[in-house]
Amino acid sequence: MSSIMPFLRIENETPSKLHLVSADRRWVIIILGLLAISPLVCLGVLIMSGEETRLIGVAFILIGLLSIFITLFFAPYKSEVIINSGMRTINNVRHYWLGESIREKSWPYNEITDVNFLKQGFANLIDVKANKKIVMRLNFGGSVKEAKHAHYLMQSWLKGLAPESDAAATALQEMADEKQIQQSLKNAEKMLNYFGGFSLLGGLLGFFTDQALTSTISIATILGLATGILYLACGFGAKRKIEAALWIAIVTVLAERLYWFIVSGSLSGDGNWSAWVTWIFAIFVVSTLWQAIRSIRTMEENPVYEPLA
Repeated sequence: MSSIMPFLRIENETPSKLHLVSADRRWVIIILGLLAISPLVCLGVLIMSGEETRLIGVAFILIGLLSIFITLFFAPYKSEVIINSGMRTINNVRHYWLGESIREKSWPYNEITDVNFLKQGFANLIDVKANKKIVMRLNFGGSVKEAKHAHYLMQSWLKGLAPESDAAATALQEMADEKQIQQSLKNAEKMLNYFGGFSLLGGLLGFFTDQALTSTISIATILGLATGILYLACGFGAKRKIEAALWIAIVTVLAERLYWFIVSGSLSGDGNWSAWVTWIFAIFVVSTLWQAIRSIRTMEENPVYEPLA
């Protein structure tokens, strides 16, 4: 399970160490915890006023007290992340109200497999993966400058490069290009799996509806089932980096769109504007699949980069 480090900022930076610190939420946690349990405690006190419900009231009070105890024991009020390029370690230090007040966990560089920068809404995040699993999510809030700077330093040190060197700039640009290439292929795979599942589900529902109403299978149902299976197969092909699968998907998208375009009467001018608008969506889908094809070709031309060491 990954640890979330909220509202981090750069506390200190040296040529070999980066010290990140979160906001101190010591009193915020205890005040919110008390506010959260107060309804349970008040309800327990009210219930205790009756002879027959006294035990239930005590149970409510104990549950409330246990909740605040768990909160203070497991919720850190302050977090620190120390990236030490000299020791080649990343340390996560968390401060708690109860129990062991300072709890620390460390990962050596050779266990770190990736460090990703991503933006979610107003939040700027860095995901740290150890053995391909996210172990820390560093949240810099709205400070995109500090998040990108920390990401750049971490990537450079994990590669064993001096951050300001030309080699570091080249290596990190290659890593960014590789991630973009891989992401294009992954986007195509997800899209095809979504289309396949949606079409297959629609075809199955259409099959049962056709059987119940007319005891026959409509062309729309057959198309839904066929394209659903085909898209899922193409999605599997995209995962295996098979270029032909993506070309088949492109032909299927265009053929399916053309069929419904003709059936709707839009070609003869009798259809509605929605049939024309869906062509815009079809163009977007085709462009996504084309980017995935280019990604496969790039991967074939260039060796896959070594993972972070």
